[in-house]
Amino acid sequence: MFLFIHRFVVTTVVVEGRSMSPTLQPGDRYYVNCWLPYIRGYNRGDLVVIRDRSRNDLMVKRIVGLPGDRIQLRKGKVCRNGIILNEPYVPAGSYTYSRHLGAQTVVVGRDSYFVLGDNRLTSEDSRSYGDVDRADLVGLISL
Repeated sequence: MFLFIHRFVVTTVVVEGRSMSPTLQPGDRYYVNCWLPYIRGYNRGDLVVIRDRSRNDLMVKRIVGLPGDRIQLRKGKVCRNGIILNEPYVPAGSYTYSRHLGAQTVVVGRDSYFVLGDNRLTSEDSRSYGDVDRADLVGLISL
């Protein structure tokens, strides 16, 4: 029963690193709601826990793009479907760029999400590894 609850209902995560700073700080502990996404899905702005299969680890990021969205990094800002995002959670003066993507437009894949860390200078996210498959999303963090 414990394993079922831990895997499919609620689990916990401890934040390591500064990729979600200032929203989340290293050492912060959060509950991860694993069942709510089955009811309401994932939305833009959600804080999600992602299973990183290559490193056998978990990471926390923010969803900025849903399946089918067009994402472009332009003049240090994130544009979604041609509209510059208002991102009050990103530290003032932050500049969002990617050597890998440049200014090209990325279309988020089916059953995938474009995720970014709030601390754009230190975050490894969809700018470097691309869309995240829904199957790799563990659940939601509620603040």
